[in-house]
Amino acid sequence: MPKRLLILLVLFLGFSVSLAPSRPGNRISGADDPAGFHLWTLAEAAVLTGDINGDLTVNLADAVVGLQVLTGAPPAGVTGVADVNNDALLGQAEVIYALQVAAGLTPGLDPTEVAAIRQEIVAMLLALAGSQQQVDDMTEVYQVLAQTVDFEQLAQVASLQEARALLTTGFSCGTVEVKVNEFTFTFEEEAACDFIEGEVIVIPGYDAGTKTITLAIEFHNLDLPTCRIDGLATLTLNKDGDLLTLVLVCNNLAVCDRVYTGAVTMVATATGELLSVSLSLQSTYTLADNSQYAVAAEIIYTPATGLSGTGVITGDDNVPHTVTFSEITFDATCGLPNHGTMTIDAEITLDFSTTTCENQTVAVTYHGVTFTVDLAEAVALIAGL
Repeated sequence: MPKRLLILLVLFLGFSVSLAPSRPGNRISGADDPAGFHLWTLAEAAVLTGDINGDLTVNLADAVVGLQVLTGAPPAGVTGVADVNNDALLGQAEVIYALQVAAGLTPGLDPTEVAAIRQEIVAMLLALAGSQQQVDDMTEVYQVLAQTVDFEQLAQVASLQEARALLTTGFSCGTVEVKVNEFTFTFEEEAACDFIEGEVIVIPGYDAGTKTITLAIEFHNLDLPTCRIDGLATLTLNKDGDLLTLVLVCNNLAVCDRVYTGAVTMVATATGELLSVSLSLQSTYTLADNSQYAVAAEIIYTPATGLSGTGVITGDDNVPHTVTFSEITFDATCGLPNHGTMTIDAEITLDFSTTTCENQTVAVTYHGVTFTVDLAEAVALIAGL
């Protein structure tokens, strides 16, 4: 049915409601009300607002079934019903709602409110996409360091002398030059070492009280096949059972032309497999309309599940909104999430399960109303990160 005709039908039914006697719906028992319409009490199993036929989708089919119910002839097998106006009855309100959804409208929501939600979503997606970039960059740094030093052995040393002795052995990607307590590892662009070229300068330290090894690191013109790493960082190593914890504190560390300052915690197995990356994010993002959003978040990434965590997003109105997100993964082609969920202030829910580079939208549920938000602006802004 053409969308224009659907909209006209919505307007007609909405007008007819004001003219007709009270016709709340149809009871399962099939009893009539004085106006001659059946009343149908809604089942407790309602799961989706406006989903009259129980197929977990709100569309024109629900409106058709609702009209059949109003005439006292509901089709057999109608088990899923969902209330719109909280009167526990299926009636004209539910039919109008289904028609509005089928016509591409967002019933019950102020357009200004929808626009504000969209801006928050775009800003938060920028933050998460930036976090995924940081995870990817820190993974690159981890892989370089794993080819430079033996994390497992270093985490078990009992003195600075042991650490220094260990650093002079085991590097197979080039040469090691030692000047007092400074070790310069020169990568010589070998195939076995991922064609890395450049220098990593390491100064070891050891805290006898905490039995912790630290490495002051300078990456000097270190070229990877994908980008360059330059700058300073400090790495702290700890071993607990079969797991290694690495805290990397970046000090203007440039990775692939992105500069990082702050701490990142990585957990790996004794064999070097990276299990998780945890980071704190604090950044400000400017959208296409020049509005600005500040985002602060605590994020954990695992290769198996993607990004999860919590954060606070604050716009130009200085009103903070709490955000939680779970198992967000991204399509590298366009930078959009293709899996996971997000909630804003515990009342706005986003589901990225149907988001793709071809379908650049996300399903949003707010106050029982489900609608889609276009993410084309997010794609353009993410490409500029």
